Amino acid sequence: MLSIMFIVKILLFVKLTNLTDKCYELLVYLWPDCKAETLGRFAWAYENNGDIERAISCYQEALKIEPTNAMHYFELGTLFEKEGSDSSAVEYYKKALSLGTDFSVEFKSKLQSKIKIMGSDS
Repeated sequence: MLSIMFIVKILLFVKLTNLTDKCYELLVYLWPDCKAETLGRFAWAYENNGDIERAISCYQEALKIEPTNAMHYFELGTLFEKEGSDSSAVEYYKKALSLGTDFSVEFKSKLQSKIKIMGSDS
């Protein structure tokens, strides 16, 4: 699947959105049980190509499939933070913390500090 993601990255780079959409449809057809993971990978590719709105949309769709996936919430928090929407970012970071039972103590601590700083700026 990683080699396919490389192709997706190239398609996005050259702005071939229709082909990118078709590639997503093909991946979901071939691996229907991996739809949320595929959406996450596409979100990453969109983010890295500067399409934050599309990345947010992918993660939100992934959450419909995996509503308890802490990393989807964390990634959405990161995207909203990049957009300057601190209140939305804080909401998603808090949800990630509440679900992220496998997050390291250090990661949780850093995220809690970030929430505290961002929450006081809102």
